[in-house]
Amino acid sequence: TTEVYRWAMYCLSCIFFAFELIVAYQIFDGGLKKFSAVKTPRNNNVYARLQFLRFIFFVSWNSFAIIWLLSSTGLCVISEDASVLSYLVADMICKNLYGITN
Repeated sequence: TTEVYRWAMYCLSCIFFAFELIVAYQIFDGGLKKFSAVKTPRNNNVYARLQFLRFIFFVSWNSFAIIWLLSSTGLCVISEDASVLSYLVADMICKNLYGITN
C-alpha cells in the first residue's frame, strides 16, 4: 500500500506541476510576444534573453521530476549518489544560473 500511495502522490504532484508549467509558459509567451512586436535592437536583446530564460526554467524545473523518477525513491535506475549529484546540479541551474542570467 505504501508503494501505491507513493506513486499516486507522484502522479498527483506531476498533474499540479503541469498546471504551474502552463501558467509559467503563458507568462513567458506574453512577454515574448510583446518584445517581438517592436523591432528594435534592445527589444531583440530582451527577446533573446527571455527565450534563454524560458529554456533554463523549463529544463531545470522538469529535471526534478525526472530525477525523482529515476532515483532510488522511484524506479531505482540511478544510484543514490547519482541522484544527489543530479539534484545538486539541477538546483544550481534552476536557481543560480537563472538568477545570474536574469
